[in-house]
Amino acid sequence: MFDYIRKALSPAAPPALEDALWARVCAGMPWLGGLSDAQLARLREQSASFIASKEWHGAAELTLTDDMVLSIAIQACLPVLHLSPDLYGDFVGVVVYPEGFLIPRVEVDEDGVEHHYIDEAVGEAWPGGPIILSWSDAASPDRATGFNVVIHEFAHKLDMADGIDDGIPVFDARFHKHLKRSEFERVMLLAYDTFCDAVDALPEDWDEPTVWGLDPYAATHPAEFFAVSVEAMFIAPEHLLENHPAWFDMLSAYLGYRLTDQAIA
Repeated sequence: MFDYIRKALSPAAPPALEDALWARVCAGMPWLGGLSDAQLARLREQSASFIASKEWHGAAELTLTDDMVLSIAIQACLPVLHLSPDLYGDFVGVVVYPEGFLIPRVEVDEDGVEHHYIDEAVGEAWPGGPIILSWSDAASPDRATGFNVVIHEFAHKLDMADGIDDGIPVFDARFHKHLKRSEFERVMLLAYDTFCDAVDALPEDWDEPTVWGLDPYAATHPAEFFAVSVEAMFIAPEHLLENHPAWFDMLSAYLGYRLTDQAIA
């Protein structure tokens, strides 16, 4: 793997990424095509710093390669390209499984009874804990559905950074001086409620992968609506813009992208 991971050099000054490696990994991400040269240079610098600042682990005998690590880093840094990767500072570990993995869950019903079960997941983000990813899914974003597990889980980290997993991400005075948290919350919850109504109204035989360009899973909780929306901003933004223009504008403002940035417009 990267020499500067093995040598534990300071993330403040990580070595530059090799040109061939950068070009090869970026070539597999067509959604980067709308970024300007300046944005790509910033993304490259942030990705190198991000790689050096985290601890990388392959699980279930998976051997991580430079291409795999860089691919994850690039996708992770897209949502904070105009913010800062230090917003991901509440954790250090990135754990990558070859495929989906099993997680024990506990749910308490309305009667206070605990239900224990095993859930198969492709990505997981825990407050203060690691990001866990399935490589087979991380390597296969789907533009048709807007699916991108890496962006999704790192969007959750932005949400969790203020200590509350509620769909309202951390607001930082360095980047959000002209954006009110209360207005963001108002627009997000309005879009969320509208989306939930649309999902509730679906016929029983509905078999499309998305509703208004978003995975119906986004209707399960405001935090999931935020994470799925951030995925869509980068992978299939046209649907989000068409069906939720006010929410699209607000999310663009939060992430620091202009509507003229082809990456999300």
